[in-house]
Amino acid sequence: MAASYSRDVRKALANGMFPSCSSSCLFDFEHPESVSYAWDESLKCWMKGAGCPQSAQFEAVQRKAQMC
Repeated sequence: MAASYSRDVRKALANGMFPSCSSSCLFDFEHPESVSYAWDESLKCWMKGAGCPQSAQFEAVQRKAQMC
């Protein structure tokens, strides 16, 4: 994970911005509709901009955020 966005990834992880523990998609805490990250298994890190916005996973995170 690049140092430039590692704080954002940590914040998203701490706030549960993922639909399930096995998810490879992570959505930004501040801008979940436009910023996301995908887990790169070969590099073992989160890659910015490679996530899956507007997917079923994004909808699950939105519902989860609305409940809090």
